[in-house]
Amino acid sequence: MPSGVYKRTKKHIEAMRKCRVGKHYSHKTEFKKGSKHRFWNPHKISAKGYLITYCPRHPFKNRNNYVYTHRLIMEKHLGRYLKKDEFVHHKNGIRDDNRIENLALVSKGSHPCNTFVKTLQERIIELENKIKIK
Repeated sequence: MPSGVYKRTKKHIEAMRKCRVGKHYSHKTEFKKGSKHRFWNPHKISAKGYLITYCPRHPFKNRNNYVYTHRLIMEKHLGRYLKKDEFVHHKNGIRDDNRIENLALVSKGSHPCNTFVKTLQERIIELENKIKIK
């Protein structure tokens, strides 16, 4: 028999089997995915900076089964699902501040787009006018 190769005996096979039994080789804990994984968290931050929540049974979920958290909070407050033309506006412009007193329900036509940017632009114009006066 070449060196490094040996015949496996029953004793050797039994010892290998005992070594494999553990938390990584157990069928109960091996390769848990999704909500069964121990580090799984149902909340994430979207690319736009909004908090999103895993909600697979929601009628307006995205393709990954997530819904904007501010929409869920407003729906719970109202006791119904929001319509497609209804939007939830953050009054202070901070996208992860989902307190109910900071949220306002607005229709598509009256939604103040880029409110924070407009507020900053108005402030810049105001400050520029003060500088010109002096």
